[in-house]
Amino acid sequence: MAELLSAPGRTQIRRGGAIVGLPGDLTVDAPGWSGLRRLTAVSGGHTLSLLFDDVDPYRGLYGPRRPDRVGSAELRSWQEGLEEAWSLVCRHLPQQAGAMGTVLDVLVPVPAPSPFQVSSASSGDAFGGIVMSCPGDPAEFAATLAHEFQHIMLGSLLHLVSLHDNDPEARFYAPWRDDPRPVGGLFQGVYAFFGVTRFWRAVYHAQDEATRRAAAFEFARWRAATFRALGALADAPFLTAVGRRFLEHIREEMKPWLAEPVPEDIAAAAKKVTSDHRVAWLLHHTRPDDRTVTEISDLWQRGADRPGAGSTGLGGRPASGHSGLPADVLVPDAGASWARTRADLIRCRVVPSRTPHPADCAELETGAGTADRAFAVSDHVRAWHAYRAEIRSSASPAASWAGFALAWASLGTQPGSELLLRRPALVREVHRRLRSLGHRPEPDSLAAWIAERWPLAASVQD
Repeated sequence: MAELLSAPGRTQIRRGGAIVGLPGDLTVDAPGWSGLRRLTAVSGGHTLSLLFDDVDPYRGLYGPRRPDRVGSAELRSWQEGLEEAWSLVCRHLPQQAGAMGTVLDVLVPVPAPSPFQVSSASSGDAFGGIVMSCPGDPAEFAATLAHEFQHIMLGSLLHLVSLHDNDPEARFYAPWRDDPRPVGGLFQGVYAFFGVTRFWRAVYHAQDEATRRAAAFEFARWRAATFRALGALADAPFLTAVGRRFLEHIREEMKPWLAEPVPEDIAAAAKKVTSDHRVAWLLHHTRPDDRTVTEISDLWQRGADRPGAGSTGLGGRPASGHSGLPADVLVPDAGASWARTRADLIRCRVVPSRTPHPADCAELETGAGTADRAFAVSDHVRAWHAYRAEIRSSASPAASWAGFALAWASLGTQPGSELLLRRPALVREVHRRLRSLGHRPEPDSLAAWIAERWPLAASVQD
């Protein structure tokens, strides 16, 4: 228990034998007292003023945290970053700036997960509060503010009207998350990344050479990802009538954006990064039926229509009655996470200015494998061979399978490469079983054989 004593011109807190005198301005520090400081930015007639909370034990999302005082130098970096970010918000999102300045109220700093990622979060039960790491890039800072503003606004709306059922089952792929999401989580993500896409689109169309390539990359990446997630929700039975109307308005605004051109190399890089995440997610969270894996493996061992086995071969017709295979099932892996080396290398190559510290890109490339480095510079043949060599090793991690699928697809669309992109877990599990039985099939030969014998195996997954 602590005792608060107040008299004109003096306030003290006593606990046991300790006495702390409070300063007249509670935002400044004093002996025994850590003030709750404030960051303020003004631009275009709009003001954003945020309490900078690094002391409250309940400032986090998942439980009490000890105070972690940010030093004056780091605080200045936050202030400078906020000023630059707010200027971008007011310039590119003038219609949202007034609301953002009213809604956003508290910023809780946390460490960045890596030089290439920003950590941020908010809660529907803590209106106006953002937990985030400090982006080194002003545009990324602004995009993060826009992102969390969308979450906060949707959270407040959900207190007033139901947009979807509260089904907690994780069943959806979200291009911005490593874990499967329930309908509520995907709905939140769609609205948040709709705001992110809108921001990057505005920056891209502003024709500022300093930010244009970075904005083009982020715009191309997130418009495709968000529209894909919108499609996943379109037929979901968990939406209310209001929720469907809500999403339809987003779809109507976003659909023309898909046709807006971006530089060809940027579009290709964005597609690679998007596909990389999707394939890795499928490898971690989907599983083929055990009986299907066994039957395919048995057919391979018997040489049924296998390349070089006589019979029909890859150029022949598929076996009668074998046009499809049972779809893989979702089996969430709670501990799933994977390195972003390949995606980060691509971003460093295409948009080197996106990283505030060029040394981070140099260090990343030094530590990357041969396959990832080759893929990042679009040497797809070399990457294809290098990833195949990685798969031949006993470990053959998911990252190698994902990279092999991407490199193969980049060399030209074939039934086998399409199957590996859409059902990588099926090919990997058959490959694993055959290896356990003493066989050494090449991943591309195996995928091509499965796709030839079961030509609808890829499409049935949808």
